[in-house]
Amino acid sequence: MAAIADDLMRRADEEFSKLSANKLAQRELTERLGEVIVAKQLNVHELVKSWAKPPHYEEINKHEFRVHVRKLVTCEAAEVDALFDEVDLDHDGTFSPAEMRVSLKRFQDAAASTAARERAVRERAELLRQQALAAKDAAEKTAEIESLRAEVDDQQVMERSGALPLRERLGFCLATKNIKTNELVLKWDDSGNGMIEKAEFRKHVAVLMGIEKQLEKVAPGGEIDQLFDELDDDHGGSLDAGEIKSALRTLQDIAKEEAQTRKAREKRYKAQQEVVKEAQANLRRALDKDAQDQREAEEQRAREEVEMAARLE
Repeated sequence: MAAIADDLMRRADEEFSKLSANKLAQRELTERLGEVIVAKQLNVHELVKSWAKPPHYEEINKHEFRVHVRKLVTCEAAEVDALFDEVDLDHDGTFSPAEMRVSLKRFQDAAASTAARERAVRERAELLRQQALAAKDAAEKTAEIESLRAEVDDQQVMERSGALPLRERLGFCLATKNIKTNELVLKWDDSGNGMIEKAEFRKHVAVLMGIEKQLEKVAPGGEIDQLFDELDDDHGGSLDAGEIKSALRTLQDIAKEEAQTRKAREKRYKAQQEVVKEAQANLRRALDKDAQDQREAEEQRAREEVEMAARLE
């Protein structure tokens, strides 16, 4: 998607550069004259009547043509004279009203055609720019969903492999089994002195977690003892009922929050997945439609060029 967005933006820039190049290019007098007629919406027939000599609307000579043209377009006299010579096919030094109408109409049609092409280029460039922005948006949404997918997958792998820290697994166990910490602490106090020793903690956590047979995890100095040491703030070697209740509740609450976070992440992933699918489908439809429109426009331009050539013959 990102590559598509870059390509579309490049093509849009190319179209806009065509417009800039046209503006900088030196226009022929015929083009400028035609553009003025189009821009001012002049009626060629009425314009010719105003140039010819009433009441008989006689032919006009080179000087008269030069005066009238320079009233419409800023240009050099030599440039107007050169145009006069170009369109004065019989080289008799004069223009009849009919000849003038044909020439001016030709200039007008050419200018209108050029304006239409430039308008089409501008619209095409803007369309490509909008498509590029849509593709960029789809690419960003795709990257976001891939990141969410990676987070979900990593979490699932860690849960299945038992790679999560013990405090998270213990909290999850307490949360999923909905264990009441008050009752649990009473059961763990084997000596009945109101204190939970490290050995007692190790044994009962292993049983609760179902890992009592995994010696490397329940051996002295293993991960259960490490968790005990983290909870034993005063390093006295034992936890009173209040300390362990508070610690287990905290682990339980953290596990519940983490479970909610995972659910929200998975829900966001599914929702974003639908958004990405829709964005990609919309972009594909837009690109397909644009390709079809371009084919039809090319065919239309070819027909217009044939018709224009036929009129000029």
